[in-house]
Amino acid sequence: MARNRYMVSLVFLAFFVMSFLTNILGPIVPDIISSFHVSLIAAAFLAFAFFIAFGVMSFPAGFLVERFTEKPVMILAFLVGTLGSLSFALFPQCRVAAVSLFVMGAGMATPQVAINPLLHILAGVTPADLPWASIYWIFAAFALLMTVVLWLARLPTVLYTAEERPGSREMHRSLAGKSAVWIYFLAMCAYVGCEQGTADGISKFLSKYHGFNPHPIGAAAVSWFGRWLTAGCSVGMLLLKIFDSHRVLIGACVSAWLCLSAASFGPARVSVVSFPAIGHFASGMWPIVGSLGWNSVAGYYGAFTGILNTGIMGGAAVPTMIGRIGDLRGLQSGLPFLYLTFGFVLSVGFWANPLISNATISLKKATEEVSV
Repeated sequence: MARNRYMVSLVFLAFFVMSFLTNILGPIVPDIISSFHVSLIAAAFLAFAFFIAFGVMSFPAGFLVERFTEKPVMILAFLVGTLGSLSFALFPQCRVAAVSLFVMGAGMATPQVAINPLLHILAGVTPADLPWASIYWIFAAFALLMTVVLWLARLPTVLYTAEERPGSREMHRSLAGKSAVWIYFLAMCAYVGCEQGTADGISKFLSKYHGFNPHPIGAAAVSWFGRWLTAGCSVGMLLLKIFDSHRVLIGACVSAWLCLSAASFGPARVSVVSFPAIGHFASGMWPIVGSLGWNSVAGYYGAFTGILNTGIMGGAAVPTMIGRIGDLRGLQSGLPFLYLTFGFVLSVGFWANPLISNATISLKKATEEVSV
């Protein structure tokens, strides 16, 4: 039991640090734009650098794990993340930021803004005109911490079944011939694009159209978006015990659409509340789409998981598209691009045909009555 708690704590810490490094881009986008005087598309390119690296590295990461086992690969990943963070912390320039985020994305192929009060501690090693850049020292500290923790940790030997292995070339070739694999891959791209596109746009939108300060108000809104992404998972799990996953997914997407409309076109008080609410409804989309995908493809689940994880590159493409539209017609015209990505995820709820449906309370009762 103690061993299990130790492993759960270690996994939780690893995912916390990865989430922290992944989701910090949204709150600092307004600072990047104002400090380096770049356009929306240029700022979006920074997110593109991170997520394209994340997506590209998903396949090689699977092969590395199979070749060298989990521990050395994870240590290397966090060490790379440390070096990527330090590169910008030491040389805070726009061009270095793109390279830094690409390296960090490559390392994290596996935050909340609550740490904002800590930034004044690092003022002495941060340029006076770029106070937000101190966040990269915190990135480096967390990544280095995980490197040390994993180096000292005792990890059990993982014995994969043939279906759970990260995948050989033959497995990937077999999966590549199945249309369902590509459709679910695109659905994952769409979902990650929804999440990152929303997070990146919140602070800048509230500042530009409603005059809210990016730091106390914009950052708080992004923080609540992240919190609702977490809290909403519990609600989603409860709903899946009552309703079929198709209905839960459709309801979540429609609700996210409504919140997006209120956030984009409503008054200031409505907008500042509606943006975080999108996170609440988006929270259950990832596991539902993933489970429907796994239940729609027979065999090679480890390799298929790697393909689905590559869909994280949607976090690169969608913010870039929003930024491009925003530069041409304004961010209020760019954010509605999310209607398309949420719409694609919504479509999964109509055409998904899993081999096994999720077990609801009513389905369990029906099964018990038949057995009696």
